Amino acid sequence: MHRLLRNPFSSGSSTSPQAALYALCVSFFMICLDATVVNVAVPDIRASLGASLNEAVWVNSAYALCYAVPLILAGRLGDRYGPKRIFLAGLTGFTAASLACALAPSASVLIAARAVQGLAAALIAPQTMSLIVHLFPAERRGRALGVWGAVGGAAMAAGPVIGGLLITWTGWRGIFLVNIPVGIVGWIAAARLLPDWRPAKEHRLDLWGIALSGLGLTALVFGVQSGEAYDWGPSSAPSRSPRSSPSAPCVWRCSCGGSTATPASRSCPCGCSTTGTSPQPPLPAEPWERPWAVSSCP
Repeated sequence: MHRLLRNPFSSGSSTSPQAALYALCVSFFMICLDATVVNVAVPDIRASLGASLNEAVWVNSAYALCYAVPLILAGRLGDRYGPKRIFLAGLTGFTAASLACALAPSASVLIAARAVQGLAAALIAPQTMSLIVHLFPAERRGRALGVWGAVGGAAMAAGPVIGGLLITWTGWRGIFLVNIPVGIVGWIAAARLLPDWRPAKEHRLDLWGIALSGLGLTALVFGVQSGEAYDWGPSSAPSRSPRSSPSAPCVWRCSCGGSTATPASRSCPCGCSTTGTSPQPPLPAEPWERPWAVSSCP
C-alpha cells in the first residue's frame, strides 16, 4: 500500500523501459479507441437523448476537433512542466470526462463532455511519444515506436467492434463507463513506472498561432458539418432535367423523308408513318451536366 500511494511524481527511472511502454500503451489505446467506438452508438444515443442527427454527429466531431487543435500546445506544456505530470493530468481529466459522458442527461451535455475528453486526450498523446524517445536508446527506439503505433491503429480498428459488444451488453453508456477502470489502472501504472523527467530546453509557446489554428479548424469543421443545417451557401447551379424542355417544339418526320413543322399536323400527305422528336440543347462541356436521356415527343 505504501508503494501504491507514494509520490506519483517521484522518479521511475529504476523501472524497466519496457514496463513503462506498456503503461503508456494502456492510456494511448484508450484515447484512440474513443475516436471510433462511438460511431456505432449514434442510433442509440439519438433514441435515448432525443438528439438530432447533427447533434449526434457532433458527439464525434467535438472529440476529434478538441483532440487535434491543442496537440502542439500540449507538447509544449510537457516540455515545460514535464511529460509525466501533463500525462497524469490528462489521464485524470479523461477519466472524469468519461464519467460525465456516461451520466449525460442531454445531447448538449454529452457534446460538452466529449469536448473535454478530446482536450484531455490531447494532453496525453504527445507525452507518450516524448517519454518513449527519452526511455529508449536510438537502437531500440524504432521497435518501441512501432509497438506504440500498432497499439493506436489496433484501437481505432477495434473501436466499432468493441463498441457494438458494449452496446449490446450494457447500452451506449457502457462505452464510456469502461474507460473509468481502465483510466484508474493506467494512472496507477503511469505514476509508478514513468520517470519524472523534464527536457532541459524549454520552447516558447506560440499562443497566437495556436489560437488562430484552432479558430480556423473549428470554423472549417463547423461549416462542413453544420452548414446545411443553417442553409449556408444555397446552390446557384441551374437544375437540369434529364428530358428536354417542354417548350421545345416537336418535329414530326415521316418515313419517306417529308416533315411537318408543328405537332398539330402529325400525318404525312403520302400516308407514311410518322415519328416525333424534340430537338436537344447543346451538350455542356462537363459530362456530369449532360442530360441522361434523349426525349421523344408525347
